[in-house]
Amino acid sequence: MGAVSLRKITKRFGGVEVLRDVDLEIAEGSLVVVVGPSGCGKSTLLRLVAGLEEATSGVIEIAGRDVTRLPPAARRIAMVFQSYALYPHMSVYDNMAFGLRLARHDKAAIRARITEAARMLQIEHLLERKPRALSGGQRQRVAMGRALVREPAVFLFDEPLSNLDAALRVGMRLEIARLQRELGATMLYVTHDQTEAMTLAQTIVVMRNGGIEQVGAPLELYRRPRNLFVAGFIGTPAMNVLPARVSASDSEVTLLTIAGGGEVRVSPLAGVRAGEHLSVGLRPERIRLGAREGAPSGDAALAATVAHVEHLGAETHVYLNTAADAEGKSHPLTASSREPPDVQPGQPVTALFPVGACHLFAADGNALSTPAGGDDGDAAAAAERSTAAPAPPAGS
Repeated sequence: MGAVSLRKITKRFGGVEVLRDVDLEIAEGSLVVVVGPSGCGKSTLLRLVAGLEEATSGVIEIAGRDVTRLPPAARRIAMVFQSYALYPHMSVYDNMAFGLRLARHDKAAIRARITEAARMLQIEHLLERKPRALSGGQRQRVAMGRALVREPAVFLFDEPLSNLDAALRVGMRLEIARLQRELGATMLYVTHDQTEAMTLAQTIVVMRNGGIEQVGAPLELYRRPRNLFVAGFIGTPAMNVLPARVSASDSEVTLLTIAGGGEVRVSPLAGVRAGEHLSVGLRPERIRLGAREGAPSGDAALAATVAHVEHLGAETHVYLNTAADAEGKSHPLTASSREPPDVQPGQPVTALFPVGACHLFAADGNALSTPAGGDDGDAAAAAERSTAAPAPPAGS
């Protein structure tokens, strides 16, 4: 297995710059997930590492070797695609053996590798079948097996689960994570699904507009987002973001007035002056609905109206609209709770939240402060619930 290093990688298609000055270090034996909206450059980044595209400038190293101008076959990589890319006229065994035969491995070595990979992926009983006789989950396992037998330095995954239904995606995430632990493999995984990223990654790379916004462990990004984009992209439901105005600020305290009527006192913010406009971020699980009377002294309150209620079993999401601000605008707010609140659409409510749970962002979107201990909401529990579903049977 090998580390991957990208230094000052830029990629242009004609006059369009898809990636610009990307620097990224992927440690040997780590599972790194690249996530971002459509068109952010994540798939292009993966194709550059694979050698399917050539960088306009910059250096790519795999296992300490400069592979920037090498063809894919010389890079010791194996790629798993969204489309499976199996040969329909070949059996599962022959699909898995194809690359090894091209590389002129002997029959005994090929059989040994395929037998071991099939055992790890629980597809021994499928080796004589053709792809048309397999389910989507089985085809993806075969595609993973074909990559596994090549014993590459780096595994590359290009949105491999997007064609599967929700239950199969959970099972395959568990399968990929298990394989990575067993093999100690270096894996670079691209997805648009931030839930997939949160539940699978050891490290997440968040991209936007051809650049990297933030790199870190899943809960680090959840609890300490560097800017509003990362804050809104990581987490389901997304972080609530409300406009706020600095009412007063001195060396002891900063007083903010939040859209919807809430007023909060926070630790002094350096360089912030009265009259400035900021944004306040609140995770949905930090908001509860109740009476202001009897609320803890460290809580702030917003007047709101219930717009919609979603009961999801383990959780309930309540979608709110805040009271109109000075400009007559209302702002959306989501509260998430494990105990379903007794509220109905159209009902006026009070949304309470600890002042210490506020993320503060400057007018340019960059973080000014995060909760002192990190956002200690239910991120870990949410991730745990997402991965706690049992894997589907081997034949799924």
